[in-house]
Amino acid sequence: MLTNVNTLVTINLNLKGGKKISCINKHIQAAIDYAILKGWTFKKSSGQAKCYGRLTCSNPGHKDHIMSVNQTPRVPEHHASMIKRKVNKCSSNK
Repeated sequence: MLTNVNTLVTINLNLKGGKKISCINKHIQAAIDYAILKGWTFKKSSGQAKCYGRLTCSNPGHKDHIMSVNQTPRVPEHHASMIKRKVNKCSSNK
């Protein structure tokens, strides 16, 4: 289990023009980075979408392992822990 957010390797999620995605909470960004390190893929939604993006398991047999990432949840720390919990439940990470 992840104990310190600062120990994560920063994943460079760049948009066009080389700008780093920085419009979300640091706890949610750390949870997205954690999922990417565990082999999940992140696809950012369009500007008109209510959710920030979607995390999907990279294992083709796990079609139901998908999670929407909210950009402005009421409690960002709780949403980040939900993302990590979903990633840890995936059997392809073991």
